[in-house]
Amino acid sequence: MVVCSFYVSGCMDVCHMLDLLDLLCELVTQLSTGDRDKLFKHVLRPDVLIVLANHAAVEVRIAVVRVSNVHLPWCLC
Repeated sequence: MVVCSFYVSGCMDVCHMLDLLDLLCELVTQLSTGDRDKLFKHVLRPDVLIVLANHAAVEVRIAVVRVSNVHLPWCLC
């Protein structure tokens, strides 16, 4: 976990965003294939991941890649 001391005005704190992405990463690994597909179709849509992947904080970009990598092996099967 990264210790952050700044807040982006009007947006979620970067640390909270990282915590959320880490939690999603853990959640995705525990879901069944059908539930995982629903999550990536309705919650973690590709357009959302693309926006987050372009975030100014490198930690957020890395977390997005981790979440995507958890799902990709299941997509390719």
